[in-house]
Amino acid sequence: MIQSLVQQRVSQGQRLWRIPLHSPQRTRDHARECASWLPPTSGERRVLLHVGLHKTGTTALQSFLARAAEQFRNQGLLYPSSGRPPHAGHHNIAWQLGDDRRFRGSGGTLEDVASEIASFQGDAVLSSEDFESILSAPSRFAPLLEHRLLRHHTFTILFWVREQASYFESLFFEMLHHRLADDPAQLCKSVIDRGELRHEDWTFHFDYDRLVAGLMSLPAHVAVRAYSRLTDGSVISDFLTFAGFASDPQSKNLTRKNVRPTLAKSFSLFCRQRLSEPQAARILKPEIMAGLFEGYAAHLSTRLRTALKDRFQEGNQRLAYDCGFAPERLTIPAVAPEGGLPLEEVYSTETLRLIRNNEKAADLKAALTIAVKALSQNT
Repeated sequence: MIQSLVQQRVSQGQRLWRIPLHSPQRTRDHARECASWLPPTSGERRVLLHVGLHKTGTTALQSFLARAAEQFRNQGLLYPSSGRPPHAGHHNIAWQLGDDRRFRGSGGTLEDVASEIASFQGDAVLSSEDFESILSAPSRFAPLLEHRLLRHHTFTILFWVREQASYFESLFFEMLHHRLADDPAQLCKSVIDRGELRHEDWTFHFDYDRLVAGLMSLPAHVAVRAYSRLTDGSVISDFLTFAGFASDPQSKNLTRKNVRPTLAKSFSLFCRQRLSEPQAARILKPEIMAGLFEGYAAHLSTRLRTALKDRFQEGNQRLAYDCGFAPERLTIPAVAPEGGLPLEEVYSTETLRLIRNNEKAADLKAALTIAVKALSQNT
């Protein structure tokens, strides 16, 4: 069915995404789709499927949608309760479609959420950043997009993207909480080689242009927005603008979710993942950690930023053109911010070796202090 719908869309003149950047064939048709939710056609209702990406304000948006669910319902927009308890997002639906081990039938199933949407007379929104893990396998969405109860609904797949260096950094610090503590240099190489990063049940995508090309095989509209160009600086306001609702002035003042930990805390997490418990306990004594990273931040070095730019920038330009936002919104800064520490050197096998070679607490404190000062001059 998906293939026949693709043929129908092409015959009607809707282009695919893999047209060369400077080709005269390129139009802005799809860019208009990206700017706002397409208006409903006669007799059809809409489903907005928010799929992430991770680290683009998804948790804050889901918390807002869950709190305001009744208000939205009164305005003709359903944020289904099925598939999300005890979470604010519909993670259980994403897990079911992805055959994820975290799926629980008691958390609400695809059948439950389809029934809830079908019984509502307006539009609906589903949201989970864990849909990101199946974005490169479009057929995984078929049970939702082709569900018998939703055949009179049109789907729009919506996600935000950020330039790959900042996305990598944000993911690295977040995933330290989830047992991913490999050397950043090796992780970055995997991203460059494969266009994605995998860990346990997660897949994080970095080749956005390739990703969208694959999604064009689905019977759904695809909308991509730039995380660096949020309405009022808020993903909530940006979502409301896209969906055609008045911006909520309070959304700019909402507390951010999943805020990046301090450098000292993230370094502690890294050590606990990579060292034995006795070694980690020795390193993490307050007298050793106190003041060690004070005043510093960690960023990918210029070397790795350049490698990411060489790998992804051309695709980013294509994506920006198609979605109607300026290319600089997805430009990867080639130079690391001044005054920071090279991320891949702070969290590295070499740092762990330095720790192991300094058994005494006083020696370790001195060695780490010297190392941090040296790294600060090596960005």
